Amino acid sequence: MTATNQSSLELKAVSVRVGGRATGYELFAPLSESFEPQQVTAIMGTSGSGKSTLLHVAAGLRPPTSGGVLLGGQDLTLLSERRLSQVRRDQFGFVFQTYNLLPSLTVYDNVALPLRLRRDRQVRALRVTIAGMQRVVFMCGPAGSGKSTRARRLEAEGMARLSFDQTAWELGHRSMPLPAEVHRQIARQLRSELERLLQEGRDVVLDFSFWSRRMRDEWRAVVEQHGLVPETVYLATDRETVLARIRERAGGDGDDFELDHETAARYFDNFQPPTPEEGPLTVVS
Repeated sequence: MTATNQSSLELKAVSVRVGGRATGYELFAPLSESFEPQQVTAIMGTSGSGKSTLLHVAAGLRPPTSGGVLLGGQDLTLLSERRLSQVRRDQFGFVFQTYNLLPSLTVYDNVALPLRLRRDRQVRALRVTIAGMQRVVFMCGPAGSGKSTRARRLEAEGMARLSFDQTAWELGHRSMPLPAEVHRQIARQLRSELERLLQEGRDVVLDFSFWSRRMRDEWRAVVEQHGLVPETVYLATDRETVLARIRERAGGDGDDFELDHETAARYFDNFQPPTPEEGPLTVVS
């Protein structure tokens, strides 16, 4: 948490009580402390001791049971909810344990939202900054969801596209699912290619199914070794549409592998949708 207006932050006899009247208890005793601009403070304690609650109180995210929270001499506990919302938006930065992103928005739109709410002209500069950043996109969804169509759009815009299915096709395979050893071989090949592209500074879209949390975590670890955080785009297409699209496949190229109904249904039913806790997520439905 950071107070951004270079004002001191002061806690005055702050306490928080949780639970009901009969069974409730004081999470921490009245606490007084002051924090000066550019001061770095570590709050330590065992799990459940109230560390996160104390930070939430200090940032105006929840009111204390008693006491005051002063930012630049202004007591946050006395402000209206509207005014407090403005103070939080304009004067605090808070890094949560989970990302707390809006899944319907892109990464850029999530970052730009508070700037737009306060009509900040820096939103344009932010777009330029993000446009210059290296991107890695996980195109995520079961077979037939439309992920390859969307991935090809990004490829047309200049991103390098890596695809399990396309690589399998180029290696001469014409049916799915692939044998386990072939799948591992392709995974090694794609990982090597991804490493090369990231070292060159290229933007990359991974056109995989990313059907499980474990798979996404494994590839995310590869990307994070390069100091990058991948974006996940999840194609949340309904089951009926997915199966209908697969029935229409003709096996003409690497994006058009034919699948029997049982295999396609199994792919869909066993798919593990990504969650915002995994990282930046855009859901397309």
